[in-house]
Amino acid sequence: QSELPPSTEPAEKTTVTIPPVPFNTTTPTPATTTTTTTTTTTTTTTTPKPTTTTAPSTTTEPAPSTTTVAPSPKPVPEPDMGSWSFKDTTKNQTCVIAQMAMQFNLSYIDANDKPVNVLYNLPKDAIVKSGECLNFTDYIELSWAMDKQSNNYSSLRLDFAMNGTEHVFAFTGLLLQLPVVGDSFPNAKRK
Repeated sequence: QSELPPSTEPAEKTTVTIPPVPFNTTTPTPATTTTTTTTTTTTTTTTPKPTTTTAPSTTTEPAPSTTTVAPSPKPVPEPDMGSWSFKDTTKNQTCVIAQMAMQFNLSYIDANDKPVNVLYNLPKDAIVKSGECLNFTDYIELSWAMDKQSNNYSSLRLDFAMNGTEHVFAFTGLLLQLPVVGDSFPNAKRK
């Protein structure tokens, strides 16, 4: 708001004669004359008209999605039953017989540095790589090729120990060595 300075204009002069009030005295009271000057002050206030600015309407279309979804991995079938045994030829003694189907739930890092979980089946055509028959511990180690095109081999070692009081062997350990290569580990990060 802006305010203009007040303007002062002289008003017309008015003269009022007030007659004397009669008293019960004998002295005459002179007439009194009063002159009144009225000044009128006018203040003018100007309010500017509001300014309205309308922004132009803009519509932004969302950018099309360019994310490529990785193909879903093939479902892994149930593992096949395999049968393996280790025989100590010097003692002519078979100490480990394993009849089993195994499936491993594994994690690895893909080329985008994201963790990926896969199911991996122990191949039923794995071969016996080594083993040992001792008095209180036995083991069997299986081996298999990761794929037909490479020399990448995996192995699984199963350890057993004798329970001294019951004279039976019990499973005591498993060691799986598995290179993260081939079709079982799609888009795996290469070192």
